[in-house]
Amino acid sequence: MQKRSMMILPLATAFVLAGCSGTVEYGSGVAPTASTTQSPAPVSSENSILSDEQAMKVVEQLLGDAEGAHILTTEELRAQSQAMKQQFDGVQVEPAKCRQVLAGSSLSDLGTSTQVVGTSQTASSSRTYQVISLDDTKLDTVRQLLQPDSFDGCEQVTEHVKGQDIERQIKTLQTNLAADQASAFQLTTTGPQGSNTTAVAVSVQGLHGNEYVSVTDVVMSTHGGEEVDVQQVLSSLAKNANKAFAALESMR
Repeated sequence: MQKRSMMILPLATAFVLAGCSGTVEYGSGVAPTASTTQSPAPVSSENSILSDEQAMKVVEQLLGDAEGAHILTTEELRAQSQAMKQQFDGVQVEPAKCRQVLAGSSLSDLGTSTQVVGTSQTASSSRTYQVISLDDTKLDTVRQLLQPDSFDGCEQVTEHVKGQDIERQIKTLQTNLAADQASAFQLTTTGPQGSNTTAVAVSVQGLHGNEYVSVTDVVMSTHGGEEVDVQQVLSSLAKNANKAFAALESMR
């Protein structure tokens, strides 16, 4: 499990794990800021990394006029990722071998790859689109991370955070993406004690050529409230992921 240290969970779900679900906070966090990064000139070589500008166009198409939308680009995500990793340092995880599964995505491990994340949110739910144009040297690593055994032994995890326990349940789902390799999962977060809120994250992720795409929905619900229709959500996520892959393919 230790070798899977980079991107078991998409960054969208890493935000949930780092406390953005409203369940418990690991630390002060880093608020997203408007982009001040200069976008590099677009590239067209088949094996070249797409620019922030190109990846952003795809994310903007997916977001449309969604409520509460904002976008983070490569350099902003580097800082965000490092901040989450620092916050996670003080968290005790049981089983201990599952710590890397919950560590989420780290852009610092992606070399010169480009990454853009777009999110939209309401009072009780959010959707996140993640597009990464990968450095050739990172493709084999990502292929390993998308293997179906990524969560083996970590389907049920407890985190101890500031004297409080948080329960995570991870379940592998089936999905059909227009990609070379794909996976999907459901992550249910409950706690801490005394809280009546549950966060359900459903995510699809895939790799096609040099492009990695993930689409994640997070729904907050109170105990005894309406259950999330996982299959309906999964279908919507897959449709949007395929739309992203088609848009990325048109840029090659």
